[in-house]
Amino acid sequence: MSTLTENTSTDIILPVSGNYLSSKNCIDSILKNTILPFRLIIVDNGIKEQELTNFLTELKQNNENIILISKDKNLGFSAAVNKGIEISKSDVVAVLSHDILVPKNWLEKLLKGFDFDPKAGIIAPKSNNKFIPNINVDFNREQDIESQLRRTNIFSESLQKPEFIHAPFVLGYCMLIKKEVIAKCGGFDTIYGDSLYFSDFDFCFRATKKDFSVLISNKTVIYHDDSDLENITETRLPLNYTIFKIKWQKHKDIKFI
Repeated sequence: MSTLTENTSTDIILPVSGNYLSSKNCIDSILKNTILPFRLIIVDNGIKEQELTNFLTELKQNNENIILISKDKNLGFSAAVNKGIEISKSDVVAVLSHDILVPKNWLEKLLKGFDFDPKAGIIAPKSNNKFIPNINVDFNREQDIESQLRRTNIFSESLQKPEFIHAPFVLGYCMLIKKEVIAKCGGFDTIYGDSLYFSDFDFCFRATKKDFSVLISNKTVIYHDDSDLENITETRLPLNYTIFKIKWQKHKDIKFI
């Protein structure tokens, strides 16, 4: 493993605004499956659910490597991530969405991307996201997701493929970011409001403009619970696409649908 990652912990930034069960499952998977040293920076983004507030408070009290930032109102995904970045002390941050599950050794496998390509600034796993398909796998919510995720990762690791592939962008559900990228590009653009949609693409494009590369791991798969995406698609997603298009349309190397 590179010097960048072998002597330091990774700060994992997790904005949480609600949904007790999804948030708890996500955090449990991080604590269970992250082997390398890390700090978990949870941004309480105006949570209104007392059960979730109590869970996070107790979690912080019982774990020295957990930091809880509390906000009275929902700042939006990008602003919450930026708050986490402000207090981060690591050379690499991992930005996660509350509705994912990570597999065993996910962080260790993703960090290898910085050795694979020294110019790598952003690294992400594959997922079951249905809008931008990454893997040909459907998770059955009626069955144990963790078991399905474990089998999927074992299968992915067995495939005769390069560990990483280059990509123009990755989805923001789970992305490792070298601090050097943030120093040169700034944080996430808050123009995209309370959703991460297109703020992740925007960040990746700004990184590539500064000559950083973006990688996707062929050997690491996360689970994303996309059960509520239909409502988002009808509201925030089209608006954010319009914002993104207006911002980037002057760049001739970017094609829009």
